[in-house]
Amino acid sequence: MTIDEARTAHVLTKHEASIVLLLRPGLELTITEISEALGVSRPTAANALSDLTDAGWVASLDAQSNDVALGRPARRYRFRREAGLVAGVDVGLHSLRVVLVDLNEKVVGSLKLPHPPGLGAAEQIDVIVDVIRRASSAATVSAPILAIGLGLPGVVDSMGRLTICSPRSEWEGIPFAHRLAQRFDCPVFGENDAMAAAKGENRFGTGRGASSFVYVLAGHRTSSATVLEGRLLRGFTGAAGMVGELPYLRWASAPSALSDSGGSSPDPLETFSRAAAGDRRAVIAVERYLDDLSVGLAAMCLAIDPELVILGGGITPAGQEVADSLREKVRKQAHLVGPRIEMSTLGENATVMGAACIAFEHAESQVLGLSGRTHD
Repeated sequence: MTIDEARTAHVLTKHEASIVLLLRPGLELTITEISEALGVSRPTAANALSDLTDAGWVASLDAQSNDVALGRPARRYRFRREAGLVAGVDVGLHSLRVVLVDLNEKVVGSLKLPHPPGLGAAEQIDVIVDVIRRASSAATVSAPILAIGLGLPGVVDSMGRLTICSPRSEWEGIPFAHRLAQRFDCPVFGENDAMAAAKGENRFGTGRGASSFVYVLAGHRTSSATVLEGRLLRGFTGAAGMVGELPYLRWASAPSALSDSGGSSPDPLETFSRAAAGDRRAVIAVERYLDDLSVGLAAMCLAIDPELVILGGGITPAGQEVADSLREKVRKQAHLVGPRIEMSTLGENATVMGAACIAFEHAESQVLGLSGRTHD
């Protein structure tokens, strides 16, 4: 059995999991220090460390002469955060983004490529496989991928299949997660892109520390997701928060306001950058866009009463002034509620980071066996 096979097959015991949690922040400790910190006997700590070392989760370091005053220097141990990686993939309508994250949630590789249009199901999977492998080859750490998370633009069922995708109906029914799991021989989890972004914001971004918030993915299309009491709200079919499907709430038509801004770029999202730079026509176009956005968002806020709304996606270059303007429009529409509105700190990386977070949670619970244990 190779070390990678041993690592995958090894299920951590209670003491081993405690050692992993102790060492994960970057500590390098001796057996004595570990046993004292955990309140276990030295032989118990030594046995657990031996098994963790054999499985590849922990590495022993060269002994240092200043570890003890007399006798043989004590050996130190560290957690091997490079022992495995997880991948997050944002399967966007116009681009593909991949991040690779080590077991301390440090990004060790990333890649963004244009998303070719008009691909069949098999070709679509091949393109995603290629971008993951290219990102892996260029990563600063070489390690097996333990899990993959996908952010997909539509309703995603519990099997990771895109069941509804209004912008790209040809993607509907493609079992993205199943096909990729076959190619990489690891678990793959699919999630709606706005919901994945909300997880990313909750873990790494503007939503960190907020108990309830609405994430709005605003750009070429508009969607949203909700975190309530720290938990992502998916709904029965995975469609919770997709109020943009109601024409009366004006989210579907909102991006059309950006196209009439007098810009030379074919990409309407350039309007946000031009508005931030003071272009008058762009500012007017963005205000019209915000008028439309505020209708559906006011409905969301009345239903959820969140403490925070996070604006993400293509709108982020517009800056906080746009968020402040939208807040006033929402307050006029909703009357009863007026949560603070802030721009995403993750920007267009929110979905891919959230997808990585989904994969990381699996690696923690099912590979490392740390389910239910806190970490930083």
